[in-house]
Amino acid sequence: DAGLLAMTSALIRLFSQAKLHQGSFQLQRQSAEARTMATREFMQNHLDMSLTLGELAAHSGQSIPYYSKLFKECTNQPPMAYFIHLKIRKACELLDQTELTVQEIAVAIADDDPYYFSRIFKKIQGVSPSAYRQSVKG
Repeated sequence: DAGLLAMTSALIRLFSQAKLHQGSFQLQRQSAEARTMATREFMQNHLDMSLTLGELAAHSGQSIPYYSKLFKECTNQPPMAYFIHLKIRKACELLDQTELTVQEIAVAIADDDPYYFSRIFKKIQGVSPSAYRQSVKG
């Protein structure tokens, strides 16, 4: 009876430890996801900068591969593609609401090459920045 009681006690302790570690892993995962998603706000607040994947991963306190994996799981986009789309969305706002030139808008979103900016804008929006402005202002 004493051996059975000791074995039962050890089994209960094992299940308790497993449950404790499972909760810890889930908490770490949630924390990692929260830190990863916090970089979305960081990106939004730094559209005027050229951020690298390494800088974004460092801001979240994670390795580049792990950060990239979690970010894509949460947003269905790689981090840099997401950041570029934010920049293009900001460019659309500037085209809609200001009279800034395409070159000034490119500089405002940290893209010093207006030709590259125009190519990326057209790839994402389907029209050039100038054509987008004309269609909006009609």
